[in-house]
Amino acid sequence: MATNIQLAFVPIARTTFDIPLAREMAEQVNARLAQTGFTITGPDSLVTTPDQARAAADHLTANPPDLLLLLQATFADSTMVMELARQVTAPLLLWAVPEAHTGGRLRLNSLCGINLAGHALTRANYNYDTIYAPPNDEAALEKIMAMARAGQVKRRLQQARLGRVGQHPDGFETCAFDAAALNQTLGLKVV
Repeated sequence: MATNIQLAFVPIARTTFDIPLAREMAEQVNARLAQTGFTITGPDSLVTTPDQARAAADHLTANPPDLLLLLQATFADSTMVMELARQVTAPLLLWAVPEAHTGGRLRLNSLCGINLAGHALTRANYNYDTIYAPPNDEAALEKIMAMARAGQVKRRLQQARLGRVGQHPDGFETCAFDAAALNQTLGLKVV
């Protein structure tokens, strides 16, 4: 179970694709995440505009999550993903769902969406990971759990203060540390 893990779930879509199917995918993912025991925050519906992405980011900034899970419910350009990545300081996971090849236009084109988002994130030096799986995929849920737990530890460390008394003894360089590097890497403050 995902006790006390704060998971931000934001399903992103473009209205020129199959919105009813996108909504169904988002509902399935959300239901599966809820069964796992995460405390889920985020918008109640598909995010389809930059303004909606900004509103979601504002809410999530005020209530920091352990993991930001962006479901690319359909293809969308990278503006909404980048808006969320800029404002929400949490590990970032992009999820695309596979769909059947019918010979016609793809109904969701989700994979192309995370590819475009991933390119934009990489160019802007953001770290992220990806999932390409259906909503009920157990390996996907295990990956989400692992990343969320790591994010929870990181969030707790960012709130921590480490007390230091004195200096390390001569000849014990393994006891020396770099307070600035600890702060930059973990958000930990040394006092």
